[in-house]
Amino acid sequence: MLSKIKKNKNDRGVALIFTLLIVTVLFTLSSFLISKVLINTRMVEKISSEEENYSLAKAGILYAIDRLNNWSGESPDYDSTDWPGNTNWNEYDIDSTHSGNDVYIKVIKDSPSSGFITIESQDIDKEITLQAIAEYKSPLTEYVRIIGSDTTFGDNTFGDSGSGALIQGNAPFCILGNLTWQGTNNLILNTTTGNNTVVYGDISSTGTLTINGNSPDAGYYYYTSSDPTYFDTGNGHYFDKTHLPSCYDYSGDNPIFYYGNPKSIIWPRINETRYSNLVGGSGSDYYIPGNPTDESECWYTIPGSGWSKDSPIGSTSSYTYTGTGTLIILDGNGQTSGTAGQVGIDDGRGGETANDGIITGSEWRTYPLNGVIYSPGNLKICGVIGDDGSVSGTPHDYNLTIVSGGTIYIESNIFKGTDNSSLALLAKDYVTLNTTHRFMRGVDTNSFAFPGWSSPEEDILGEPDGDQLRYAQFFFGWGIAVMDLEHPVTSDEIDLNNVDFGSVTLIGADFMFVYASNNDSLSISSSDKLFGFLYDFDFLDLYESTHYDKIRCFQDTYAPSGVDPFNFTHIKIELIGFGLGPSWVRFDSVEVPLTHIENTLFFAEGEDKSWAVIPGNLSATENYAFTINGSIAEGAQEQTANWSSKWPKITYTYSSNLANNPPPYLPTSVNLISLRRD
Repeated sequence: MLSKIKKNKNDRGVALIFTLLIVTVLFTLSSFLISKVLINTRMVEKISSEEENYSLAKAGILYAIDRLNNWSGESPDYDSTDWPGNTNWNEYDIDSTHSGNDVYIKVIKDSPSSGFITIESQDIDKEITLQAIAEYKSPLTEYVRIIGSDTTFGDNTFGDSGSGALIQGNAPFCILGNLTWQGTNNLILNTTTGNNTVVYGDISSTGTLTINGNSPDAGYYYYTSSDPTYFDTGNGHYFDKTHLPSCYDYSGDNPIFYYGNPKSIIWPRINETRYSNLVGGSGSDYYIPGNPTDESECWYTIPGSGWSKDSPIGSTSSYTYTGTGTLIILDGNGQTSGTAGQVGIDDGRGGETANDGIITGSEWRTYPLNGVIYSPGNLKICGVIGDDGSVSGTPHDYNLTIVSGGTIYIESNIFKGTDNSSLALLAKDYVTLNTTHRFMRGVDTNSFAFPGWSSPEEDILGEPDGDQLRYAQFFFGWGIAVMDLEHPVTSDEIDLNNVDFGSVTLIGADFMFVYASNNDSLSISSSDKLFGFLYDFDFLDLYESTHYDKIRCFQDTYAPSGVDPFNFTHIKIELIGFGLGPSWVRFDSVEVPLTHIENTLFFAEGEDKSWAVIPGNLSATENYAFTINGSIAEGAQEQTANWSSKWPKITYTYSSNLANNPPPYLPTSVNLISLRRD
């Protein structure tokens, strides 16, 4: 019995010890598990806090770029890239759902080099620091064409300089959409110049495409500098010399970060408030009052609203289109105003008559110091950018930005007076080339040096109508006729149409000189430009005359003051005859053709709008052409079918001067190109 009791005690002791062991193990396990839970909880809290801090720091980067892209131009920080005006850490409240500030941001301009911005952002707890590098050079000057929609390139789009192709030379382009190749194209890409060619959408080809004269590798459309004759490994979405940059999209409420996506180049917008502030607001010398008017429905309807017939008699079908807007004459070389560095604005300043097409007196003013002119309404522009020194003796570069809340009409040529001068035309609606103001609109009836005009002035207005202006010139005589264009124009050539040049002399010679002028004097002054001359020697060719459908008069090296782009308001015809009888010349019309637009950037903001050409009064056989040496940015490609066969040829050439010396106030486009955590 006693032994049995002892045995039970031993069993209970063992059980107790076993229980204690189990409790100890369970306690240890519980403690470990509790510790793990606490550690995990702390880790989750830390990760969550770090994620929140990282998100705040990244949001600070996007906030900074958004501020840089959308700065309104308020004093004193007119230049958006100067925000916040120092290189210190500044606190900002970027999340309205939380009280107080959320991030520290530091913005350093021209770091790590010129044209770039270094942005650093920290969460408010200073746990996470992100560093971003952004480029603030406008992408518009890097391409001869930047199109913000799907587009098609047709036959003979690309070629070497002088090839006759639509886009010639090393002319990079950017398509923010799908591209369809048609016809035959030889795409010229020069890897040594750094010119990028980018297509952000899908590429399809229904024609024959070669690259630098070689066939592309079948099925690939990515261009690499290591193999410049082929496209390679790009899945058919884009090609360029370097990889696509990263960026953010701020079109919605919350900016979204992209890398290598179709939104890698932000399509810039015109902030009218900023440009209004830049010129000093309403009432300043470079703020032009006006209202935007969309007149595009009138451009291709002849006759229609805004169109007028040149001649009141005869069967002429010549029409002039006059859009609404204030005329601006760029007169950098001073030949029109007489003073270098002038810009004329037909706004009635100083009591002059506004919008009469004549710029006089105080309507002439010096170039704006900050290089910007703004109007909420439509504008009309032509002239010379830069002072070539022909008036002042010292050349001066000008880089000008002209902004319209409506449409900008280019009324005749735009030339550069110096290589480093440039012009940006930024329109909320359209940038439009008006080719209809080509024909002489009147004769200055008070300026006849010799009574020989045998037809009234209406006979020389517009296209040939069966009548000609006849100027009779007698032997050993001379005379000058002065013709008023009634609109300042810019050109380096003049055309005479339907010209008969003849003589009834027995033995003699006749000379006709064509001058461009800014005065109606009856003599040729040193400021007049000789655009060309025609001579005819008559040896026993009694009553015989010579007919010319067109005489194109270029600026001539015999001009007293040299050859340069020229603004003018009058044309002078000087006829000199030597012989034994009377001599004469007669012609129908005078044209000032649109031939060149140099160092100029067009920008049409509207997604469904573009730049356009208003067809002129030309026949298809005349085959006029003009060259655009600059950049065009458009929401949708303007189709040449709208221009009709009267304007069959436009050539784009790439202006490296425009990219290197851009106008000062292009739409801000700050693109993020790198992002890393410090």
